Order: sequence, then structure tokens, then C-alpha cells
Amino acid sequence: IKGAISYEISQLEKACGGVDLADVQKTLAALQSDYRVKAAVLDINSPGGSVTGVFETARAVQSLRTKMSVIAHASRVAASAGYFLGAGASAFYANESALLGSIGTYMAIMDKSRAMEMQGLSVDVVKSSDSPIKGIGIPGTSMSAEQRESLQKQMDHLNGVFTGFVKSNRRAVSDEAMTGATFYGSEAKRVGLIDSVASLETAIRDAAAMAKIR
Repeated sequence: IKGAISYEISQLEKACGGVDLADVQKTLAALQSDYRVKAAVLDINSPGGSVTGVFETARAVQSLRTKMSVIAHASRVAASAGYFLGAGASAFYANESALLGSIGTYMAIMDKSRAMEMQGLSVDVVKSSDSPIKGIGIPGTSMSAEQRESLQKQMDHLNGVFTGFVKSNRRAVSDEAMTGATFYGSEAKRVGLIDSVASLETAIRDAAAMAKIR
């Protein structure tokens, strides 16, 4: 799982380094159905990405853990959605120099209304009377208080799913780790984001040992 995370992306986006969660889900399903597979290691190097597909993929990892030993490992970064995907594993390892965390959810909308006003332009949005939330982020407009409140509720809901999943799978995680902050190696272990500061090779060896593979 290496690169920015999204769902059902194009071949061009994959070639540019994007991770398609549809592909990850297919791989997890194949592991789940193959009786020969006794252990799995998730090799993660991702700063995160979009929300779509993340909840379902993380739960697929969690489901796989009921059948076999699953260890997630971060070599460089497992942040935001990248961390979410590994949180459901049996254990989480990371290199000392790996960056982990960024547990949180956000949306960025650029307000260009002032810039357009300085150019002598204005945008007038005419919308249905029963749809006050419609049209958020149309270039040249500012959000109303009602629109902002609606988006805030969305972000809080999504973050509740994110934090709830992490807390239910990683019981030792501290409140400090749930603020959107990021932590390196041993600090990530201190706040409960990972179980061990170790290499990918160690993760593979331990996953095999957990599954009693010689």
C-alpha cells in the first residue's frame, strides 16, 4: 500500500503512484479465501488520501485478522487513511524513522470571492428554496453559516468512525495520538500507535512465527 490512497482510480493515476483501494480489497479477499495462506504483512508507505473505500478496506483487514496473523508495517509513513488501513491488523510495526498518526478528517474549500470582487466580478447562485446547503464551494462564493455547519457535521461523523475504529482495535492508544498529530518511531510506540519499532523483515518473521510457519 504505497502512495496516495483513493478508490477506483485510472491507470494513469496508478502509474503516477496512486493506490487503488479496489485493488487492495481484491487482494485481501483473495487472501481470505486461500486456505494455504497463514499470515500476511501489510507493507504501508502512504500519507493518506480520500475517504471513499477506506472504511470498507480497513474492515476487510480487520476481518482477515480473524483468519490469520496480520502485521502492518510502516517503512516511511503511515498517516491518516494510511494509518487507518493498518490499525485493524493483529499488530503494527514501524521503522524508527517512520512517521505515523495524523488521525483526523478535514476538507479544504477555497474562498475566491474577494479575489473576484477585486476584479469587478460577482457570482450570484440561484438555487431551490428547499436546498440551502446546495452549492457549497462554487468559485466566487463564500459559505453561509448553515453550509459550514453542515460540513462540520460531516467531518465530525467521518472522524468519529476513524477514531472509533482505531480505539476499538488499538486499546493502548492515548488521547494525545488522536488529535491529528504525527509521531516518529519510538514516540509512536509511546502513544500506542504501534506495537514495535522494527524492520519489515522482522515483521515478516514475526508474522510467520505467530502463524507457526517454519
